Amino acid sequence: MTIRPKRKDPTSTKPVYLPIIPTKAIEGARGGAKTLEPPAPDGAVLFYTDSHIPGLDLGLVAHAFSVAHGVPAIARGELFAVHLASLMGTERRQEAARLANELAWARIKDPSLRRYEVMPHHGEIDYELTRLHAELHPEFGDAESWASRPSGVLYDGPRVQGLYREIIPRLDRSQGRVLILTNQLLAKWRERAGRWQTAKKIEGDPLLAMVFKALSSPTSEKAMTASLYAPDRWIKIYPKSKAR
Repeated sequence: MTIRPKRKDPTSTKPVYLPIIPTKAIEGARGGAKTLEPPAPDGAVLFYTDSHIPGLDLGLVAHAFSVAHGVPAIARGELFAVHLASLMGTERRQEAARLANELAWARIKDPSLRRYEVMPHHGEIDYELTRLHAELHPEFGDAESWASRPSGVLYDGPRVQGLYREIIPRLDRSQGRVLILTNQLLAKWRERAGRWQTAKKIEGDPLLAMVFKALSSPTSEKAMTASLYAPDRWIKIYPKSKAR
């Protein structure tokens, strides 16, 4: 009989076992690229996603943006995959556990509370691990199918933005503006409304933009895809006056 290890802190939400992040999985998420070279030209906008988004071609998005703004735009791939690929062994597994834990804590359970933090369930952390291409226990099901599904809950947009800022490659931060696309529901606290409300974008560095409605019907996917690639969309998300 196998004895499960005890936690040093019984209230901790961090996993007892470190997750496994297969190199093959994250290399595939970055398009097989081994490095971020060649360097981005000055003034370029660098596109990432924060997880696998079904139906999204990041290269086409970057092209549509470049046409709309007349500035160089480069598709980098999935941010988590790029970051984790730079780490090896236990360091990678520890970082994946940390990121999943941080994302789970950024979930807003009650939008009416300014201080919303509630200890996340292990299933919520497992969901976040699927976005990092982790191999989970068999009972959780097919990780790939879960990774592409929006969670349907609100996330603290500024808090998520700060986490993403930490892991953007230093070279990209110094060479251009970073724009991260997500299919999760981001939110900002609205003082007038007295609650957290969804935000189509989170201004700042990096700029976060939602690309799909999380609870849309399958029949609207074609229409949303057409809207996604329309150049005028990127003018609204990223005003020309802010392009460098």
